[in-house]
Amino acid sequence: MAFMAARLRRLLPIYLLAIVLSIIANYQGGYPLHPLTILGHLAFLQDAHSAVFPVFQTNGALWSLSFEFYFYLFYALTIGPRQAIYLALWGCAGLVALVASFMGAELGGVAGHFQDILALSPLWLLGATLAGPPLYFRKSLVQNVVLFSFIPFVSRLVISTSTYNPIKNLLLALLAAPLLYSLANRKEKSEPSSPLS
Repeated sequence: MAFMAARLRRLLPIYLLAIVLSIIANYQGGYPLHPLTILGHLAFLQDAHSAVFPVFQTNGALWSLSFEFYFYLFYALTIGPRQAIYLALWGCAGLVALVASFMGAELGGVAGHFQDILALSPLWLLGATLAGPPLYFRKSLVQNVVLFSFIPFVSRLVISTSTYNPIKNLLLALLAAPLLYSLANRKEKSEPSSPLS
């Protein structure tokens, strides 16, 4: 649980300040403020399209911290001797949630919020694997640039009407990640030293 404690130490101070400032901004802006909105934010259950725990009208970007918190929590629960198995199960559950969302089988309320989190999990897991890349990332720079060049086409696709559009985001990440990884890990070619130096 040291992993989760470190994440909370980083996340909570600025997050609580954002909640306080959002409450003040909502009040000053004359926006209605329901106690469930505040409770939802304190429990990291706020969602951009939730009627149960909506985000503050003055700070809609706070939905992403709910996702970040639960990604960290789920990851912390996988730490241990069977982590590879738990991560694979999490990834599979994420793919099932992604397909269910795409097929229109979306749950409502808090269950729908966790379905959205699971549907975006493959994207988060892809990012988390960059520290120990699979063979997928070990392509030449030219191959990675070709993959990257498909991003404008995929970005124009209308795959889902979901607010978070997890399939499109996963496809974009799969196209971008190899190039970003190869650029970040390129070894600088040492230049021959000059005879004058």
